[in-house]
Amino acid sequence: MTFVRLCVSEVLLMSVALAAGVALSDAEPAVDEAEPSLTTAQAFLGRDLPPALDVRQWVTSFRLDPIWALVCLVALVGYVGAIIGLRRRDLCWPPARSIAWVIGCIALLWTTNGAGRVYGDVLFSMHIVQHLTIASIIPVLFVIADPKSLVLQVLQTRDDGSYGPREWLSAASASRFARLLGHPVAVATLFLGGLIVFYSSPLFESSLRSHTAHMLMVLYFLATGILFASSIFGTSPHPHQRDTWRYALLGLAFGAYAYLFWYLDTNEGLADSWFAALDRSWGASLVRDQRNGVALGMILGALSLMTMSLSLIPSADAARRPRKAESGTAPPWTLKGGDKTTSEADTT
Repeated sequence: MTFVRLCVSEVLLMSVALAAGVALSDAEPAVDEAEPSLTTAQAFLGRDLPPALDVRQWVTSFRLDPIWALVCLVALVGYVGAIIGLRRRDLCWPPARSIAWVIGCIALLWTTNGAGRVYGDVLFSMHIVQHLTIASIIPVLFVIADPKSLVLQVLQTRDDGSYGPREWLSAASASRFARLLGHPVAVATLFLGGLIVFYSSPLFESSLRSHTAHMLMVLYFLATGILFASSIFGTSPHPHQRDTWRYALLGLAFGAYAYLFWYLDTNEGLADSWFAALDRSWGASLVRDQRNGVALGMILGALSLMTMSLSLIPSADAARRPRKAESGTAPPWTLKGGDKTTSEADTT
């Protein structure tokens, strides 16, 4: 009897399954709502195309990059904290240097989080503004601010022969690797050669397509730009920092910038597969925008180089004056606080 009930149950289950199969085969398949297709700009940028660039967008546009925002915050707070540490020891720091550091941090924040980032991968002209600001303008401001001298003034010298932060920083600055990086040939190769190679190779378009490549671009040209500006008018003494080398580097820089902008102006359609695919409905045409970028880049480059050129005028005047042979004379970059220099204060 149990076997019969089991057979009947199996037949009923099979009948239900068969009926359900027939019913489903006759039914219309359910149609899912179609997902909205991405525009080319959304696929390329990962976001909507920003609105037309105007004066308001230059100031108010913002797209957070947590890493560079943190770098700017730490740099600003650390510099201000170091100045406060000097004041507690009755030492002063030139306000012009402080202002240069603040402006440099704001400029770096703008290029990495503001309109420079929002429009840098949309417009060739804005990319040039972003890039030249990072490579030429910000480094000049940071070298004027001279954070290394500030840190050395704040850190205490150890008298027991052990190495502390100040000693390690001084040793690193005088190391063979630092001297190699500071050699004019290395500086020219890394910075000026890097600019030309970047725009005449696929690296330019790679920085548009990859955020990692863009981050590396910002880091590389910020570091080499600081290295170049330091070689021209840095306050720290360096064995290769003679006026002859400085003038040679400046002349080479003028030539490299001239060649770079000639190349950008005569080679239309750089990264055209990227900018054309965005299909902007506003702004200048691709050709016109590239020429606008060249013009803006020339202005920024000339501003940077002329500032560094002017910095050599006091150096040339000082070279004509007779030098004092007295030992222990405070170097020109030491800062006075009250009635004593900071170098004297460190030893007290």
